[in-house]
Amino acid sequence: MSKKAVGRCRICGRVEPLSREHVIPKSAGNAGPVSVRSLYSIANGWSRGELFQNGLTRSALCEPCNNICGRHFVRSFAHWTLQGALYHQRLKGAARVLLPFSLVPLAVAKQLAVMTLAMAHAESIDLPHFLDLRRFVLSPARHGSIGSFRFYTYFHFGAAVFDGAFYALDTAGGPCPMVHCHVGREPLGYFVTADDAASIRWAERLRLCDITAFSRRQQHVISIEHLWLPCLRG
Repeated sequence: MSKKAVGRCRICGRVEPLSREHVIPKSAGNAGPVSVRSLYSIANGWSRGELFQNGLTRSALCEPCNNICGRHFVRSFAHWTLQGALYHQRLKGAARVLLPFSLVPLAVAKQLAVMTLAMAHAESIDLPHFLDLRRFVLSPARHGSIGSFRFYTYFHFGAAVFDGAFYALDTAGGPCPMVHCHVGREPLGYFVTADDAASIRWAERLRLCDITAFSRRQQHVISIEHLWLPCLRG
């Protein structure tokens, strides 16, 4: 049996043995071997990408925090992903589509916050905002604006992507947008960015679907959301 890595849990902050966190949840289709072309793999010159044997995972959370997330957020997130998968099968070259989703918005936002904490090192987010994100996750009923972050989604096609924090190059000049994480595996992909003008303009150019408002919905409330999602290749 392999020994668990010991480190600081990205959610509770305690130094503990860290479980292997599925980023996206395993029940949302993130299982099995996958090769990823990430910034990390490119920097290391790996022409075939970085190989993950059991889905896109990181050792980032302690087991109690991983269990809290699984108990409160994952089932709703998997339900949202299943709807995305059913749509994904029927999309043939569409650039952008308007579709209805029945979901628990707050649970989806919470899971995206978990993914951000798992992917982005504390140093890449200023400490007060990093702690805000932790508190948002640790209290399942907590809702409201987490104003330093924006959540986006899209229909993902092709190779998986799995990147932590980076600055995206603004080819037109000016400030570069800050991306805290980019995770995608068919059917859906996600960007979590800073909430600043450069990042918002960049997301608008990609026509990403902004679901930041999901964080302001109340716990356990199911709603029908009509969302414009672009279709992008990994």
